[in-house]
Amino acid sequence: MTLKEWLKKYHTRPQMIVALFMISVWVFFSVRSFYAIQVKNDTYVKQTADLLSLAFNQNNRVLAESILGMVLTQAGATGAEVCSGETQVIGANRSLNSCTESRKLFERIVEVKITGSGTQVIRARFSYLDDFWSIFRSLGWSLILVLVGIYFIQSTKERIAKDIFDPLINNLLGDKSLEINELNELRLKIKTSKDIEAEKAVMLAIRENNQQVAHDIRSPIAAISALVELMDLPQNQLKKALDQAVSRAKSVANFLLQAEMRVDNLSDVRSFNLGTAVNDIITEKSPLFVGGNIKYIGPPNFNVETKLSSASLARILSNVIDNSIHACLKEKEIEVELSCNAGEVKIVISDTGVGISNDVIRKVGTKGFSHRNNGTGTGRGVFSAIKTLKEIGGSFSLSSELGKGTQVTIQFPVSEILDSKTREIMDLNSLDLVLIDDEEIHRTTWEIWSSKNGFKIKTYSNVQSFFEESKSIGNCTPIFIDSNLGAEFKGEVYAERISDLGFDSIHLATSSSKDSIKVSSSIKSIIGKNPTGLRQLLRPTTEPIAFG
Repeated sequence: MTLKEWLKKYHTRPQMIVALFMISVWVFFSVRSFYAIQVKNDTYVKQTADLLSLAFNQNNRVLAESILGMVLTQAGATGAEVCSGETQVIGANRSLNSCTESRKLFERIVEVKITGSGTQVIRARFSYLDDFWSIFRSLGWSLILVLVGIYFIQSTKERIAKDIFDPLINNLLGDKSLEINELNELRLKIKTSKDIEAEKAVMLAIRENNQQVAHDIRSPIAAISALVELMDLPQNQLKKALDQAVSRAKSVANFLLQAEMRVDNLSDVRSFNLGTAVNDIITEKSPLFVGGNIKYIGPPNFNVETKLSSASLARILSNVIDNSIHACLKEKEIEVELSCNAGEVKIVISDTGVGISNDVIRKVGTKGFSHRNNGTGTGRGVFSAIKTLKEIGGSFSLSSELGKGTQVTIQFPVSEILDSKTREIMDLNSLDLVLIDDEEIHRTTWEIWSSKNGFKIKTYSNVQSFFEESKSIGNCTPIFIDSNLGAEFKGEVYAERISDLGFDSIHLATSSSKDSIKVSSSIKSIIGKNPTGLRQLLRPTTEPIAFG
């Protein structure tokens, strides 16, 4: 809560407290006074009845009338009489009311029997309005005193607000001289403190920036060092790899030298070829992966517009692939798969390394934490990647299994796909399933079912058409192929070739008997021509751990 909000909330509280207290006191004393007046009047009438009993015993009518008149003057009654049944014996009435008159509105009647007089009673009438008037009159002065007190409280509070709170809220950080010297001193201390904090922030930013640059530049330098040791490579391959490493080192150096690039403008949109950017990093890293293979799966040309710069993407991929290289000790395979769906790019880096335990996964992305046990990690790579992706609305997730490998998924939004070929590739990358069947009726049936159930399908009438576009289709996409493709072409034979392309979810969709089909290890299942039972095959059941 800010000071201004606090003042607004509690601004009227002193007046409210005083007003509620005043009303409570007034109600208490009003009730108490009203009750006391009634008790006093009842007592006075009883005492008058005793005095009238003495006057009647002496047959002194003049004394009786005098005593009765005192009820009007002393007790404040509006009327008084001595009645015998409905007959008035003696009266002292301002309004000349008789003994037969009933009680009026806002009126109270008190009757007391006169001792020794037979059936005679004294009957006195009192007005509630007269009783309250006396109360209002006595408490009126109290009300005036309370209002005067509220006025002084309000005046003092307004003066405090004007001389203290308003400068604190509006002018404390300005240049206008304040009336209270202590506030001027407080202003000077705050300004001095802010200047010191600003200088510290600048120094910290420069320090972190230099640390990040030092971290980033180590990667291309390591690539150059490895290439020097591999001088027996073919000259064109060596030159290309060296060019990539040198280009990356220059990019990092430019980032350090150009002041305007130290703070990225994340609102800017950059356009570049994602396929080329990813392949450039793979070319740079491949010489470092001695005895291993880094495989790229995706379109060679993939032009997009995004807030993520190509340099930032190169830094992120470089860090992730470096980690995969260090993790692969025996089986040395790394796959980098690029795809795009619904305005979002997804890059999946999978390796066959030693894997990461769940305890370590929880620490990944923490600044300064490194899983490398050889002392080469700085703990800044994944931390920087998560931070950069989060700033542009992207994400970084990781899944791993000890002894089997790790999979890192990088996702970030793109504002536009820049060419029709790339859009076509994007559509192929976002498929939920593929059907290869030479009969049009079956292809149409599967297309209708997929459309109604929210699945994206691509159908092919022959295997050759599929092979022509297979590089643009995600390797995780389920492939359903008919066993009988005409002219004695068998789907189970082609399944082996499709598996060799990297597809790992291949199914036979056939009306033939299962016993007549020779099933290979590349075929996951055999289903019928009816697509209604496909739902469980088309959605993943596990989710990786997301960071940031």
